[in-house]
Formats: sequence, structure tokens, C-alpha cells
Amino acid sequence: MAGYDVVTPGYFSSMRIPLREGRDFSWSDAAETEPVIIINEAMAKTYWPGEDPLGKRIRQGGPVDHEFPWLTITGIVGDIREFDPLTAPRPTMYFPITQFADPGGILRDWVVRTTGDPLTVASSVRTAVWSVDKDLPVTRVRTMDDVRSTSIASERLNLLLFVLFASLALVLATVGIFGVTAYSVAQRTREIGIRVALGARSNDVLKLVLTRGFRLAALGLLLGLVAAFALTRLMAGMIYGVSSTDAATFFTVALLLAAVALLACYIPARRALRVDPMVALRYE
Repeated sequence: MAGYDVVTPGYFSSMRIPLREGRDFSWSDAAETEPVIIINEAMAKTYWPGEDPLGKRIRQGGPVDHEFPWLTITGIVGDIREFDPLTAPRPTMYFPITQFADPGGILRDWVVRTTGDPLTVASSVRTAVWSVDKDLPVTRVRTMDDVRSTSIASERLNLLLFVLFASLALVLATVGIFGVTAYSVAQRTREIGIRVALGARSNDVLKLVLTRGFRLAALGLLLGLVAAFALTRLMAGMIYGVSSTDAATFFTVALLLAAVALLACYIPARRALRVDPMVALRYE
């Protein structure tokens, strides 16, 4: 089982589909010459694992009273995501239009590669088509950017919602960490006063508070990263072009939350150190 497309020579180079092995179609592949076919890498790996498919012959299935010709594989091209960016490439074979038995209605979509703005040549394309047949309609002239944007519209909406909720969660986490940590340090004002009264240096006390706060923050970050790595597996099928375990994102968020935790320790600790030890001893 494999999908198929009917193309003209030059289609693969126009679409920047790499030719891995063999040759492209040519206009000399006529009806009276040997029937040829090109397959993609997914088809080669599926039906000829560990082998070289070039030169092998295949034939289409069909009614027993219809004799389909044998087709020689002359090329292997790279896989493309034909339907949308998230659907894995399927086994696909390509027929040359010059040898296809029934070309009627096949070449409905044409690809034109330009060096500048694609839409600037739209009128030239219409003129070229109408020079062959003035009654042929030319519709749906779009750039590949438009085609790609349409294909990922639903995924873009889903990710936008994820970004909004993730941003809200990050804000809540930041506020929560700051509030809880600052309150925890403020509760130690009496302890800080006692340490200062007994002769402890301010820098030593501050270092002690920051160290304890950082240990708690590090433990929380470790547990959060483990949970995040597990949960992002659920999103792997919804993300295109970005790894679900993007290291830069995890590092940035962890660094931000760690900085918030340290700041939440530092501010109330400095405030407590400025309080007179006698006042700090009576702190409730």
C-alpha cells in the first residue's frame, strides 16, 4: 500500500525535494519507453529494508483482467509531510506524467518557483496558461507560506492557548515562590536577631539564609523538571519544529524561578539584619 502522485520532470527540484539516489524523470520518458517510477524513502524502508530498491520492478494491483505494466524504480527522493506537518510521511510513489495512462484531471496543481515575491508572477502564470487554452480557469494562486500557514492553523491556536496558560502558570509560580519564601525567612527574624546578638557577622547570617533557601528551591526545581519532562511527552504530537524537551526553555524557566527564590530570601533577610537585635528578639 502506498500513496501516489503524478508529476512532471523538474517537480522535485522546484519543491526542493532532495533526490537521494538514481535520477529524476525526464521528458524522454515517453509512453513507448520503459515505464519508470520514483519512490520516497519511507517506501524504500518499508518494502526494501536493508536493500537498494533501484532497478527493482513493481506493478500496480488491480482487476485480474487488467494487465498493468511493470515499473522500474529509477530514483529515490526524500520524504515530505504531504498533508500537514504533524502527519508522518507515508510510502509514496511518483509517476511521470509522460507515461501516465490517464492524465485527465491529474495536473490540477502547479508549482512555480520564483526568485522574488511569488505573487508578482501570478499574472504571468495566468497569461502562460491562457496562451495554451484561454478557457482554462486559474484559481487558488497561493504562496507556499500561505499553504503551510493554513495546514498548521489548528496547531497554532492550540499552542497559543498553551502559551497563555503557561505564562499565567509561570506568573503564579513566581508570585507563589516569592511569597512563601519571603514569609518563611521573615519568620526567622527572631533567630537572625539572636545570631546577631551573639556576634554573628551579617554576611555569614545572610549566606546561611540564602543557602537554606537555595536548597529548598533546588529541590523544588528538580521535582518540577522531572514532572515537566514527563508531561511534555503528552505534547510531543502537538509541537512542530521544536523539541518537547527543549533545553533552552527548561534552563531559562529554572533560572528564573531560582533567581526569584534567592531574591525572596535576600530581601527579608537584609531587612531583618537592619533591625535592632533587641527588637528582633521580641519579634512575633
